[in-house]
Amino acid sequence: SGKQLVCADVARNTLVEDLQSQVEQATGVDKAAQRLLYQGEILPPTATLDCLGTDLACKDCILTLVVTNPTVEYQVMQGVIFKSKGAQPGSSKIVKLEKAVGYLVKTTGRTWLGPAGGNWIELDPVFHKAGWVLIEGPGFGKVGPLLEEVLPNEPAAFVMRFSSPYNDDEIHQLCIKPSWTIGQVKQWMCIRLPCLCREKIVILKRRCKGRAARFTPSSFLLDDRMRVEETDFRDGEELPYIYMGDLDAEPWDF
Repeated sequence: SGKQLVCADVARNTLVEDLQSQVEQATGVDKAAQRLLYQGEILPPTATLDCLGTDLACKDCILTLVVTNPTVEYQVMQGVIFKSKGAQPGSSKIVKLEKAVGYLVKTTGRTWLGPAGGNWIELDPVFHKAGWVLIEGPGFGKVGPLLEEVLPNEPAAFVMRFSSPYNDDEIHQLCIKPSWTIGQVKQWMCIRLPCLCREKIVILKRRCKGRAARFTPSSFLLDDRMRVEETDFRDGEELPYIYMGDLDAEPWDF
């Protein structure tokens, strides 16, 4: 509307996020929903006025406030993302990028259904270069979602690792939400390692040291209905489990 909201003298080393705090105090607009623009370009919150150019630190510099939906975070679930570059969805070649399981992707929350049925979401240009990333969809050689939304106020997810029952050196990672059930963890193990059979996975409270798997006490076995938040599982640890499949009868070459 062109209305002046905040007028202030600021130092050259002022952070953009500090300006956003002033705007929040003056207008009540949450920082997460603010985008400060200068000459049409969004200013990164962690940048200073000084490093963004001398014009920004001079007298009578005018910034534009755009109010949007707050950033929506997603976590990488399978170690890769597929990105379509540019502000318009489907307007460029799709590239495959490796990202650590659990890596946070910040988005605008705006989604797009691709022609092949893929569900895409727009990257937040404040934190990433313009583009769209695939949440889930056919044609990319991956089963299940590649990204999982981080819901407001939910406990932080954490990453655990597990090895293939066929090869101890083959390690896979799981991004686990505390609200999940043990049954959901098994389902994700099968997504990460499709050769596994869910019904043959037994997740344990902890490893039974010094004993073969067949001598594991029944009290160590976790029920599928138990919540992860009820366990002692921790970020970075190995997921204790037993695979009950007959290795001689299972496929080895994947």
